[in-house]
Amino acid sequence: RKKEYLTMLCFDVKILEDEPLMHVDTSYGEMNIDEENGTLQCHVCGKYVKDFVLHIRSEHSISPMRYREIYKIPEEVSFFVGE
Repeated sequence: RKKEYLTMLCFDVKILEDEPLMHVDTSYGEMNIDEENGTLQCHVCGKYVKDFVLHIRSEHSISPMRYREIYKIPEEVSFFVGE
């Protein structure tokens, strides 16, 4: 079952091929926040980014709503640090 889900993700999300994927410090349903730098960690590539919505749209061609569906992020969890 897990293998099928990962296969679905590969077709659903554009992953950068020129950079290695980084370890993601949180599990599905959570967002890892670096408050000191004002960044969030992306579940797709593992990068910490300041403008998270711009990152997932431009780098992975995914909407915030779809990202929430895939990674089980509740609506009450903000994609903006400090909110």
